[in-house]
Amino acid sequence: MTLTVTDEFGNQHVYHQTISVQGFSGTTYYVSSSGSDSNNGTSPSTPFSTVQKGLSVLSSGKRLLLNKGDTFSAGNVDLPSNSQLGAYGSGALPIINGNISPDSTTTVMDIRLDCGGASAFIDVWNITDLLVLRVTMVNTDHGAGDWYGNRLFLVDSTITNAALVSIFTDCNRLALLGNMFDRAINSHNLYLGVNRGVVSANNVWKPSTSGSGRHCMRIAASPVNPAFLTITDNDFDGSTTWCAIQFRSSSGTYEPNAHMDNLLFERNIVRSNSDTKLILCMGDYLNTTIRSNNFSNASPPGGFTTFEIEPHSDPGYSGHDGPRGVWFHDNTITNNGATWFSNTSPDSQSVFVYENAVNGQFIAGNPPP
Repeated sequence: MTLTVTDEFGNQHVYHQTISVQGFSGTTYYVSSSGSDSNNGTSPSTPFSTVQKGLSVLSSGKRLLLNKGDTFSAGNVDLPSNSQLGAYGSGALPIINGNISPDSTTTVMDIRLDCGGASAFIDVWNITDLLVLRVTMVNTDHGAGDWYGNRLFLVDSTITNAALVSIFTDCNRLALLGNMFDRAINSHNLYLGVNRGVVSANNVWKPSTSGSGRHCMRIAASPVNPAFLTITDNDFDGSTTWCAIQFRSSSGTYEPNAHMDNLLFERNIVRSNSDTKLILCMGDYLNTTIRSNNFSNASPPGGFTTFEIEPHSDPGYSGHDGPRGVWFHDNTITNNGATWFSNTSPDSQSVFVYENAVNGQFIAGNPPP
């Protein structure tokens, strides 16, 4: 695979990666509600009847498949390292009433998780190499759970009606690709601390209306400082909140080591009913590019701001408020004549806002020299 990246100055960087795909060759165990735990579980015709029995024989290099259309009360599903959990047969995804605790080098795919809001569904603690693929998570307390680790992938999955956040991360190397995050009930949809990550082709819709400061996405620093993060081709629907996207420290207070480096926000759709769409609010940003996005809202004339760089409210940030290197260009903004850009950070440096289309008018702005 070859990836060519072109930066805002037209410089190209080419990356090559060899990917080898092999079929599964280990032992497979099957579980069906019509099976029996006295079976050997090694074929669809001799399945176990409970997930617990399947887990008792699951080990490294093996996988456990659940019959589609069945529902299983499983409690906590502890997956050993280098194992897989998936589905077989035809029909609707198998349902697990419980949560999942994976170890390193595990795959969870083609499962529906539903436990009535009782527990976080996939809790990831200091593991490496996790793939969650085509999984539906509904009525959770913490959506996909708290994800801490390295090389974590959530792909083509759906998280809806999480009681708190849809997903919380503090990790290195994260990919959120092609997912639906819909209606976090009491908090943000995405709460991300990521060093080297891609957030692409997701629908991130309608975060909580309770309390204040709830967003489609909050990028936060602590303890992992966001760096080399690409956010592209997403649909952010912030129509239920005052701010669609915010970048800030995790605690909202001064954190002397908190910073963000090399952030690209590109080709996203960001919409809301009334208020601010995108806020930079933290000390020490380096190299933030926001380009080719579509921002829209229904603000009244003289209303709220589309893109805002603001000083942190904590006085400890004095002298550390300013982003250094912000490129905001080639964006389309529709906001009923409201303010579309505001920079009240006293220490910002090299902020370039240029060549944007605002309410049908081209704004040349201040391009970089």
